[in-house]
Amino acid sequence: MRGFMAHANSIPGMILALDRSGRSFPGIWSRRELAFSMLALPIVAPPPAAARAEQEASVKKEESLLDGILSVFDPNETTKSGKKLPKSYLKAARDVVKNLREALQKDPAKEEQKFREAANTAKDSIREYLTKWKNSKEVQEQSSYQVLEKALRQLGSFYLKSGPTAVMPDDIKSEILQNLSNAEADL
Repeated sequence: MRGFMAHANSIPGMILALDRSGRSFPGIWSRRELAFSMLALPIVAPPPAAARAEQEASVKKEESLLDGILSVFDPNETTKSGKKLPKSYLKAARDVVKNLREALQKDPAKEEQKFREAANTAKDSIREYLTKWKNSKEVQEQSSYQVLEKALRQLGSFYLKSGPTAVMPDDIKSEILQNLSNAEADL
């Protein structure tokens, strides 16, 4: 195994590696070889603006690719409003908004079977959402949580008063849909 030591007469900032016998390693240049190679190199001008812009674009593309890969492992996601919230919360809340909106927009008198299917899907997503996120301190202060909770309370109070098979009046339906839209905007 070779030992390393710095050459005492080397160019400042450049260290030439020598083995124990004092011979330089192959591939390491002497001062003379280095000086000659520097004189032989053409003078390189800075890249033109178009090339520089292309380089910057490729760096940004690489950064966005890296951000995309890292976001897969990040348990949080940045919302449209710039808040960082748990991905599982955002997915559950978006499912509730989507499924409940679909159920409310169906007319039970005209297409009862499709309405029941949409209502069951909405009920399942609401149940899943409430199981995990009801009274969760992690999201309780978020406006999306508060607005969605308000919409679910309105829905629950209507069916509690009117019964599970009652047809919802348009004014209550539009109020709940408005709350869903507000919650979706915060997600």
